[in-house]
Amino acid sequence: MPKLKEIALDIVKFGRTHDEEATRFLKSNEQRLNENFRRLKEATEEIMADFSDYYPKSEVDTLLSAKADVITSYGDLSKTGERQYPTPSAVSVPDSTYTDVASVTLGAGVWVLIAKIRFAKNGTGYRYQRLSTTAGSSGSNFSLAMNDTVVAFADDIVYTQGVDLVVATTEKTYYLKAWQNSGSALSCTGRIVPIRIC
Repeated sequence: MPKLKEIALDIVKFGRTHDEEATRFLKSNEQRLNENFRRLKEATEEIMADFSDYYPKSEVDTLLSAKADVITSYGDLSKTGERQYPTPSAVSVPDSTYTDVASVTLGAGVWVLIAKIRFAKNGTGYRYQRLSTTAGSSGSNFSLAMNDTVVAFADDIVYTQGVDLVVATTEKTYYLKAWQNSGSALSCTGRIVPIRIC
């Protein structure tokens, strides 16, 4: 029994020490973390104009406010706010076929991905947006957070949109895929804007 009591006391002592170290770390890095998240928020606001009314601001705000502990375990906090801003180009998307309309290669770190696809006018069927780590027409490895489905509108263009928070442990390429079933090929323009958290 004395031995068990000694072990229990050691466990309690270790837990208290661990908690104290975590608290000291958070306090010593609080200012730097808050500054990095401020810079990240400014970066997202800077690109809002290009996404116009289709910019999913509420979803980005939710991601930014989470500030999960995992963020401090990846990448380099000095790189917070780093982003790519690729120029989109039109791609012909066949009927009922997943087609890559944009892609982005990211280094290791934690990233917010903001994506949008513009579908040409056609009043038939549905419009899908998916994000995958697999290139080509394969309908696999989809990110559920990025999924968006919109019903077509007669005589009007259609936009799909999505936001995702991804953790890349090594360099990785993400593909934005369009799918539609209008009965014919449609011209689509897609863009992924990645913003680094750390």
